[in-house]
Amino acid sequence: MKALLLIFVLAFPLVASAEPEKDIFGRSVPEGRGQVVLVLYANRQTQDACDDPMNDLTFNLRDIDILVLIRIDLRGIPSIFEGIAKRIMRSAYVDGLEKYRKKFRDAKLEPPKDDDKGLFFIADSYGKPHQAAGLASGFKEAMMVAYDPAGREIARMKFPQQLSEIEAAIRKAVAKPATK
Repeated sequence: MKALLLIFVLAFPLVASAEPEKDIFGRSVPEGRGQVVLVLYANRQTQDACDDPMNDLTFNLRDIDILVLIRIDLRGIPSIFEGIAKRIMRSAYVDGLEKYRKKFRDAKLEPPKDDDKGLFFIADSYGKPHQAAGLASGFKEAMMVAYDPAGREIARMKFPQQLSEIEAAIRKAVAKPATK
């Protein structure tokens, strides 16, 4: 019993000091409690095909509180080049936000002032989240998983191929029941 207690006492500081996940800018990634969470699993082969559809989806869902996590799989990229990959990701983040803001201006709407608060790019050097989602290294199609505000998975689909189905699932999940 003493040995078990000693293990717990020694291990507790490691558990208690676990840092939250960080994005490519060093920001802590929020858990998204109480809002829709979209998780896009992409890699360098799929990333470019996802940019415009992701902007379309988030613009179409602008009336819903959404947290967007874009997980970029860096497996297969030598560690010496990860710094370059992260710089490219930071540039893609800035470009994506500018395209998103342009969609608002083109629609004669004011872009949200805090649009960057709900978007996180996460570099995944070891592929653990991608593997957990069922994606092997070098996957050819991106995947999106959507969660409702209670944290329940509501969609797991190919992206951008199933863009309209993802949007429909999100709208259905947040729809308020009609009152009689």
